[in-house]
Amino acid sequence: MKMESTSKQLLYNVKKIVGVYQLIGILLLFYLQGNYITIFNVKNLYNEVLSMGVRGSKKVNFGLRSLPKIS
Repeated sequence: MKMESTSKQLLYNVKKIVGVYQLIGILLLFYLQGNYITIFNVKNLYNEVLSMGVRGSKKVNFGLRSLPKIS
């Protein structure tokens, strides 16, 4: 039992880290294309990605459920 919960926790942590790097990668892609993103647009993108994770879609799981919503 202990081993199973540890592996689930590890998988969750890996998903969370990968999700953060995916978000950084998306932002870097926009930056490299020359579309300079304002703080407002970053906030909207972050909240949109966060809401996609919260909706519980199995296909789009960024692992950002535990991150706070920017107001």
